[in-house]
Amino acid sequence: MVVGEGDDAIGTEVSTDDAPEPTFTDDFDEDSVDGTGASWHTRDQGFTGVRKCSRADDSAAEVADGALVLSVLEDPDGGECQLPGRRKRFPQRLNGHVGTEGVYSFTYGYAAARIRTQSARGQHAAFWMQAVGGQQTGGPKAGGAEIDIMEYFGDDHPEGGLTSFTYFLDENGDKQTVGGWLPDVEQYGDDWASEYHVFSVEWTPDEYVFRIDGQVTQRLEGETSGREEFLILSLLSSDYELPRFNGELPEHMEVDWARVWETNPAQG
Repeated sequence: MVVGEGDDAIGTEVSTDDAPEPTFTDDFDEDSVDGTGASWHTRDQGFTGVRKCSRADDSAAEVADGALVLSVLEDPDGGECQLPGRRKRFPQRLNGHVGTEGVYSFTYGYAAARIRTQSARGQHAAFWMQAVGGQQTGGPKAGGAEIDIMEYFGDDHPEGGLTSFTYFLDENGDKQTVGGWLPDVEQYGDDWASEYHVFSVEWTPDEYVFRIDGQVTQRLEGETSGREEFLILSLLSSDYELPRFNGELPEHMEVDWARVWETNPAQG
């Protein structure tokens, strides 16, 4: 299905058959994660912010059969966590949460990953980027941005389950968000947990273009991050999702490959 005309059409397909060699590529083997010379390392994050009931741990990120498997596990050394205002307690969780910070980053280009998500609600699969050194105030060009290429919040979500958005800090340090839930996700697929799909972003100085399997899903025009950004892959259990958990631990997300095609920063 194609809606609109020309470059603004939603649903137009693109191909990388004639693309140059990627400037970053990982097909995931035993040396890809957390080892010496690895591209991806478990992020130091946990029991804080919106994840007071979970933390990142290298046991939740492993390579199996040529794919990166990120999991949400019950923390064997953890206790129970009670959310404010709720009686029910939840076992503390471990999250698969890896990034290329300190290893690889870039400014402007195409980033893509072939992913099979979890099916259950209560955690979300994500492919995203953050600015090297952290976001700063002053807007996206000067301060960088978080670029959420995809987040999937589980099957049968009332909003469809898929989001793509970006946020940055304005001149006053206030968070500004652009993008959000994808409408009519069924046109892109309804088999997220059983099939792999390619999620990507085209990042230029003037816009972000998000795609699933080559189909444009969102086009966010305006000033974009002007900072170097690093890649992140994660399956995260956030506190606000826990009451809606409808699966069984462990939950899994699989990544077949990740690629970046950098473009000339001056040209975008």
